[in-house]
Amino acid sequence: MVFIKRAAFAALFIYIKLVISLMNRFTIITSLTAILFFFSCGDSSSSTVVVTIDGNKLRSNEFFSSISQTEYYKLKTPIRREKILEFATIRLAAQEAKRENINLDQEALYSLATKKNQLFINLLIKEVINPELLADSVAYKIHELLKIERFVREIVIFHKFSLGHVAERTPVEAQKLANIALKRLRLKNINFDEAVSIYTTMPSLKLRNGEVGYLPYGEYPKNYNDAIWSAQEDTIIGPIKTKYGYHIVEVGAIKEITTTNTVETVEKAISNGKYGVFSEKMDQFVKDLRGSYNCNLDTLAVIGLWQQIEAGSDYKEMIFNDLSDIAYDHPIATCDGEELSLNWFVDQSNRHGQINVAVVHAPIALIKNLMDIMNRFLTVRWVSDNDNINKKHLHEKVRAIETILLKEAYVQKELEITPQLSESVLFNRLLLNHEIVVNEKFIDNN
Repeated sequence: MVFIKRAAFAALFIYIKLVISLMNRFTIITSLTAILFFFSCGDSSSSTVVVTIDGNKLRSNEFFSSISQTEYYKLKTPIRREKILEFATIRLAAQEAKRENINLDQEALYSLATKKNQLFINLLIKEVINPELLADSVAYKIHELLKIERFVREIVIFHKFSLGHVAERTPVEAQKLANIALKRLRLKNINFDEAVSIYTTMPSLKLRNGEVGYLPYGEYPKNYNDAIWSAQEDTIIGPIKTKYGYHIVEVGAIKEITTTNTVETVEKAISNGKYGVFSEKMDQFVKDLRGSYNCNLDTLAVIGLWQQIEAGSDYKEMIFNDLSDIAYDHPIATCDGEELSLNWFVDQSNRHGQINVAVVHAPIALIKNLMDIMNRFLTVRWVSDNDNINKKHLHEKVRAIETILLKEAYVQKELEITPQLSESVLFNRLLLNHEIVVNEKFIDNN
């Protein structure tokens, strides 16, 4: 028996090497998913039998891929039985769909891909990002920073993709202009009031001579906060890049304040996404991913795309999925030497359903969604490729989602054939036509 297992694993290992050697870079995920699914189902013998259908045992590892184990054990016995029978019914309906060659339509396939991809991303957050959130005494540092406020004045150089205020220049041009302004300030060719007058286009900021006032830590993006709070009094720093543009900041006095925050409340706030710690960790992770996979957006091509979008009369009503109607032939990104078209991004947006309905009524919204798609695609790819991520139950959950979608396709087809049927009658017929044996010990187990 040991020899057979070793031989099977050796054969599987050779098969994996062969598959990988033949795969295109961008098809590796699909094949690895299938291989990993083989592993996830291979250890079912150690799971408890939940229900038997026509002699086929369905086990707890499959059952708990469709329902939270914690929530299940909170249920009373009759409700537990209902959940198990519902699980059996879904499996039977999916089985019938396959028997009748009912395939998932494109919408359902995108739904499956979206849910699978989100599971991969959630796994990354759970196993990689979250453990780092409170590392290196981050909460203690932020707790100390919350005890003071910093007085600041600033100049913001806007560009085509700025949030809130847009200027007709590229981000590269904005950065160059910010560097010119900073150099003039440091050479004392101009003072800060003059620089505000020359370089600031926001009327309200210009009227206040760039004065923002005393800032509490956490009000602005984290990289902005950190730069300000680490600066000496009466210094000029920058350019600080944020989603609003490029900032040149005059850092003034420090004011101590009283705070009710404790380290524990700060830790809780960080875990809930406050102070930008999560965003910073996630942004750095995907930035490193884009570097390792050599993936870049072509800003000039995106500007060209935006100009074509803006030419349409109803562009302010557009969502990302509507971009499929735009004929734009220029590649807007590259990844591992391959050019990525607008159609590639639209297809990926449907595989990450959080994005396909996102608005694209402004340049910043367009580039944010394009970057989000690339980041999500690479994150899923990285999790799929990474053997150090615990994917033990991931593929069982994907299979459970596919089973539910097949069940829905089966019900839709049957009700189209026989409209007078109800879903409950259809399910009762399924259960009556098969031998269903629920494991009573599993129901009673706490």
